[in-house]
Amino acid sequence: MDGRRITASGLRERLKDLAPGGSIHLSVFRRDRLRDFIVKLEKPGVTPYRVRQFENMTPQQKAILDAWLPDGGS
Repeated sequence: MDGRRITASGLRERLKDLAPGGSIHLSVFRRDRLRDFIVKLEKPGVTPYRVRQFENMTPQQKAILDAWLPDGGS
């Protein structure tokens, strides 16, 4: 990354210190070929999730919901 050798875990750690909007240069060996990339850094996306109760839930589904939300999601 940017002229330095780095492992996958090191890349994750290094990316935490960089600001969105910048870019980095990556050189990657894949299938014995050297590939070069310029990567634009963006803010991590947010994935919305919703846990809710369905009608006619099976006992297993109800147990899973109760384990996540002790009040049954109400």
